[in-house]
Amino acid sequence: MKKPVFASVCALLLAASVLFAAVPARADGLYPCGWQYVSTGNAGRLHLREYASQNARSLGLYMNGTRVWIISSFGPWAYVNVNGATGYMMTRYLAAYAPQPALNSGTVTRYVRTGNSGRLHLRAYASKDARSLGLYANGTPVIVIANYGAWCYVNAAGKTGYMMSAYLASGPAEPSTPAPTAAPTPAPAPYSVLTVRQPNNSFVYLRSESTSDSNNNVICKVQSGSFVTLLEWGAWWSRVSYGGVEGYMVSRYLQQ
Repeated sequence: MKKPVFASVCALLLAASVLFAAVPARADGLYPCGWQYVSTGNAGRLHLREYASQNARSLGLYMNGTRVWIISSFGPWAYVNVNGATGYMMTRYLAAYAPQPALNSGTVTRYVRTGNSGRLHLRAYASKDARSLGLYANGTPVIVIANYGAWCYVNAAGKTGYMMSAYLASGPAEPSTPAPTAAPTPAPAPYSVLTVRQPNNSFVYLRSESTSDSNNNVICKVQSGSFVTLLEWGAWWSRVSYGGVEGYMVSRYLQQ
């Protein structure tokens, strides 16, 4: 009685091995899982779709160089994970390597300006989660090879990578301003109560990070006229407490 069972098991294993061996590698280089990069070829951005159709609802737009994890792929679509969000992307716009535009006559020079006397990361690809290739001080000149919206592909002292566009300025220092007729207003003291003032009497975002590059770091909207407690003052961003929650606000919207 044992021989027929053993023979059946062997037959199933043999069939499974033949089926597995018959599955060819994808011609476009995509496999059931692995890292790929958005590469639209036109400095554009790629939709993450709710399901595998160009008519599906977009879950977000991702710029060239964004690294995505391929969960599975089939035909013209891949099911992917992008910074924790899952959905579908067209495989023809995904590549094994981050796009590296060639240097051309249209390049311009920009300067690192973080606004807080800090230093700016040069990233391996267009994401804050990407490996840092170096830190560059305020005033450092860089050559912008290509602009992808929130990110620029740059050459910094001979090293190429991605920097956030928000921290690249056209000049090496803040523009000069006329000498004030009165003594400048001193920075507010820590733990002083400040009033949120938005020009249109609307609201100001309280963010978890001192950057407006993404809406993913928005904690809440604070109505103009509300009060916040200052924790740390900065020329561009200040750390505050609102309703017991700590975060960052643009300093120019805070008044004593």
